[in-house]
Amino acid sequence: MINSISGKIFKKEPTTLYIENNGIVFSISICIRDYEKLPSENENIFIYTYLNVKENLMELYGFMDLERRSLFLNLIDVSGIGPRTAINLLSNASVSSFKDNIVSEDVKSLSLIPGIGPKTAKRIVLKLVNNRDELIKPMAKGLADIYKNIYSCKICGILKPTSIDCSYDNCKILDKKYNKICVVESIADQWSIESSNIFEGYFHILGGTINSSGQKKDDLLISSLVKRVKTQKIEEVILATSATVEGQTTAYYVHESLNSTNVKVTKLAQGLPVGGEIENF
Repeated sequence: MINSISGKIFKKEPTTLYIENNGIVFSISICIRDYEKLPSENENIFIYTYLNVKENLMELYGFMDLERRSLFLNLIDVSGIGPRTAINLLSNASVSSFKDNIVSEDVKSLSLIPGIGPKTAKRIVLKLVNNRDELIKPMAKGLADIYKNIYSCKICGILKPTSIDCSYDNCKILDKKYNKICVVESIADQWSIESSNIFEGYFHILGGTINSSGQKKDDLLISSLVKRVKTQKIEEVILATSATVEGQTTAYYVHESLNSTNVKVTKLAQGLPVGGEIENF
């Protein structure tokens, strides 16, 4: 891997930088924001790089600082984003704007950046937040704020700033009071239901499912759900776990755990797919 290149600027364009080193001229793709920071032609330069190797092509991408390269590497690790798309995204938005949108979980603002749709924006935020130990903490100054300031609530599982301290009878994330809770496995499931605009109420993120690979019921936020139902005067709990064996096993255990509360427990409707036959199920 070519980690960096130093030499003289042979030529520069808004999206391409040419650096001469020992008689060899390297063509390096850059974002417009880095182009604006470049010194004049024939001056010396040091630039961090990323080498993208394809079947019949090798492409170099350059960055004036490690923070921008770190964000680039995380972007190309998101499904649906390649190096060229990532470099275009860095041209349209600064590292700090990415950081602000991720800290606030502002998917809508992130999706306004040219080249990012709502689904891709969700994948970016989820990738960076859910993997903050491996991806965000090493992002030097700017993105380190996410690691310090965002965590999963121990009561409901929703991501929130560390400055917000909730209690069972006082949720400081939502001002409006509801009498329903929708129970989901992950943040992604919460966002999917929210985007449909068919549910109005609280969410409770379990943090996974009970499965044979080591995830136990004690690892999930089930006891806190029971306590929420009792203290927040909840009238209905909607189980929105997946239709897998693990998801249904988890839903069954959650239902059993809520028996002592006398709350109404419902599940998402499930039906036959188009073209399906009953005998096949």
